[in-house]
Amino acid sequence: MRECQRKSVRPMSGPSLRYIVHGATGAQGAPVVTALTAAGFNAIGAVRDVTRIGGPAMVVDLSSTEALIRAYRGSGGVFIHLPEGRPEDHRAQMMAVSRAIRVARPRRVVMSTSGHAIGPGSGSAIAILHHELQAIGVPFAVVEPQISLENLLAPQIFDAALREGVLRLPMHRDVRLRWSSHLDVADTVTQLFHQHVGGGVLVGASPGLSGPDIAAGFSRYFEREIAYEAISQDAFLELSAFADGGAVSGQSVVDRLHRAQVQSRATDGSVSAVSLLGLRPRAVHEWLGDLGI
Repeated sequence: MRECQRKSVRPMSGPSLRYIVHGATGAQGAPVVTALTAAGFNAIGAVRDVTRIGGPAMVVDLSSTEALIRAYRGSGGVFIHLPEGRPEDHRAQMMAVSRAIRVARPRRVVMSTSGHAIGPGSGSAIAILHHELQAIGVPFAVVEPQISLENLLAPQIFDAALREGVLRLPMHRDVRLRWSSHLDVADTVTQLFHQHVGGGVLVGASPGLSGPDIAAGFSRYFEREIAYEAISQDAFLELSAFADGGAVSGQSVVDRLHRAQVQSRATDGSVSAVSLLGLRPRAVHEWLGDLGI
């Protein structure tokens, strides 16, 4: 039993009011669709290919202001996060999103930073959208995860932990980060569409989790001893190349860990989902259980 039960929520209006979810077929957007639907919201996936989604969806080109206006107009809310892709594409997409919001005026916008900085001078696409939303004046909230537990599912991490009993990450054993899952983000997004909370909302373990903490969570769930080993970035990339036939996904994990450690040293005025919404992030063993692994 979790210390804080997941709260039931009620949509802001009748069931016909649409809530648009970008990236509804992806790792971040799909849990949001599931959580919103379970809470009684009329969640609509905004996707490029509607055949890839089982529920209600519409074709939306993220770079087309006109398509975005059609999707947003009359909606109860819009959930936005950065898709996979090139930074230059992201900037163009977030500008198209902001122009559409300015015209269509959805009732509420919830955006996830996906671990990117949104402070002045950061230059990230999500920071551009944040700045634009402040100028537009539509009610909005910002979900601020730091690093996702889903990174641990990479085969060079997860498979090796189960096979060898050692969880290896390019992270010093004393470093603590605000780990959270995409499921935690989805719970937070759902609450933010129900509650009139604005500003930034931090999502993740507090105090942060260290590598040994994560290994202990694996040990508890799998009921066997799993140790933690901090390794260098180069050693991790070698493991990644062996695991996937290339270091692309390994480099992605390295980059996210580095970004999270930089973010952990930054200060901001955000407050946590625990204090604002009563939502405690899943412990590592709870997350593994909810995934059904």
